[in-house]
Amino acid sequence: MAYAIMEITPFSEVWNDVLGNDGMQLRHIKDHYMLTIDHVKTALEQNGMALKFVPQNLMKPDVLRIALKQNGMAIEYIPFYILTEYPDLCEIAVTQNGFAVQHMTGFMLCELPHIYKMAVAQNGLVLQIVYPSKRTFDVCVAAVTQNRHAIEFVPSNIKDDVMNTVNTPTQVTYQLI
Repeated sequence: MAYAIMEITPFSEVWNDVLGNDGMQLRHIKDHYMLTIDHVKTALEQNGMALKFVPQNLMKPDVLRIALKQNGMAIEYIPFYILTEYPDLCEIAVTQNGFAVQHMTGFMLCELPHIYKMAVAQNGLVLQIVYPSKRTFDVCVAAVTQNRHAIEFVPSNIKDDVMNTVNTPTQVTYQLI
């Protein structure tokens, strides 16, 4: 009688392969004691929104940065206390997806006054969700520069100035050789 020797793939490697193809499969690892930081990173590199299934004890800044670089909207799953401790996470989120600003609290937005400009620079149409009092000249210029359709959301009292600024051609100096 002959016996075949089978190589058994370790559980961890199987999950890393699965998560590398579909990060949202993280939701199926029910036993959190079996979940490793490597599993989490693999899942988040594939789909940042898998952060929804990451237990808080594994929400370390480096892990969160991976999720936000992949999908800025994942910021909605990060607890407020972590965002206050690591405000750069907000910047990473809006750099990846300007609409991530909608998941930030008023406190965070006050602490990071430049966040609106970063958000509209990524997607000018974010201007439509920026508080009217925060639609400053600089924010509006950044929005319209990124997307001309954002002019629709510029306050009427600065609309002409914004258009003049955005439409002013940059001076180019030519040098004859």
